[in-house]
Amino acid sequence: MKKIISTTLLTLCFFLGLSQDEYTIAHSNCAPTKTFYLNPTNTLDNKVWLDIHVIGVGVFVQNNLVYYPKEQLGLIRATRGGSQFGEPQFKLDSRRKSGYVDIDAQLLSGSFQYKEHGFALGIKARGNLDFRRISTEIGQLFTAGPESITSATPGQDIEANKMFINQILFAEVGLSYSNLFYHFDHTSLGFGVTGKYLMGFNGSAIKLDQAEFSIQGDPLTDYINLGGSAAYAAPNVFSGKGFSVDLGFVYKHTLDNVTHYEPFFKSNSCRPYDYKYKLSAALIDFGYIRFNQGAVRYDFTANLSAANFNEGFSFISLQDPSSQLLTNITQTNSFNMYMPVAINLMGDYNFENNFFASGQFMSGLFRRNSFGVKRPTVLAASGRYQRKWFEASASLSAYDFKTLRAGLGLRFAYFTIGTDHLLSYFGVQDFYGTDLYFNLRYFIIKKPGCGRKRKNKNNRHRNSTKCPKN
Repeated sequence: MKKIISTTLLTLCFFLGLSQDEYTIAHSNCAPTKTFYLNPTNTLDNKVWLDIHVIGVGVFVQNNLVYYPKEQLGLIRATRGGSQFGEPQFKLDSRRKSGYVDIDAQLLSGSFQYKEHGFALGIKARGNLDFRRISTEIGQLFTAGPESITSATPGQDIEANKMFINQILFAEVGLSYSNLFYHFDHTSLGFGVTGKYLMGFNGSAIKLDQAEFSIQGDPLTDYINLGGSAAYAAPNVFSGKGFSVDLGFVYKHTLDNVTHYEPFFKSNSCRPYDYKYKLSAALIDFGYIRFNQGAVRYDFTANLSAANFNEGFSFISLQDPSSQLLTNITQTNSFNMYMPVAINLMGDYNFENNFFASGQFMSGLFRRNSFGVKRPTVLAASGRYQRKWFEASASLSAYDFKTLRAGLGLRFAYFTIGTDHLLSYFGVQDFYGTDLYFNLRYFIIKKPGCGRKRKNKNNRHRNSTKCPKN
């Protein structure tokens, strides 16, 4: 039990110094090796015939429990020598506490198009962490120890249920295929699927089904009853394995007639088809990892009194389940952790002057009886200017309909950098999270042979149409 809790909390503390989600690049028509993770059909009919992703890193974090006061952080203050990195603070108000972390390192990946077909191969290392529905009292117990509980009103009984902490570290290899199965007049419809093989490195989880506090005033007569489950898999390349799938659908209203659909071919002037607007929907990260190497799961109940607590107690100081602090323990040597499955809805409108307006709604599917990270609900709106060698995007996003973030993303040829939480770097508000990502890619706009002279069997030269610049 000690390993489970300490590993989870230490991972949280590490991730809070980092950040990601990349909503500013989510609608780009020039980054299929990134956007096919949001919908497999994004490999279809985009501006890039071949896209090779060299390397990229992105991290995202958001929570309402741990923060740094704005006086301690800020890019501008740091450059002036006016900010100091102090101890994190804890916001212990009446709101239930939640947080989400997503970090990934994308390695060599690629995508290409052939007529109505799209293909992609992606390799990633990912880490996810969340805590949710944490009550104020449990938050105090985690951060300030039992003295914060015993100082509450004497005779008070406190109940809470369904609280979760999950952390997972894994690698994935994904293969994606999409098809524009209908193209007639100015309408096109496509579907796509991505299958991903998952290799679990580490996982830990705590699920408290019920927590009861009885506060009598005298610390020696205070009681805490717990019931739930906990699991832990020791860090190992082969701790677990699993599989997940992404499913996507797209509708496009095109500017040109697409009845005879041949993007990047001479019949279409060697270019893709532009759309007036497109709508897409996807189910992403539907799957799980089964940890069965160096893994253990405990289902337990516990009766803890203040007499069990030493001074300076924290949850990290709990001993292994053989301790008398836990009772009625059931132990198994394997467990499943489910992926952060989500529904993703997107829309994009083309003003036909290199400007676009976009909207996105993503919602993690809720789980209350199993281990697994849950994505937050995100509503985002963005606008972008997009050309072949330059792209700029600004976004405004709301997390769980509460926390607003402003973002900015820039692409200079093959290099992209951005953040979905720009204000977190300027110390204008307390620091509850941040976001940063970068990507280095190489893409080819023209299909090989397009725009060059060719010879037929009679050695006659034929001029093909040159690809227009984006």
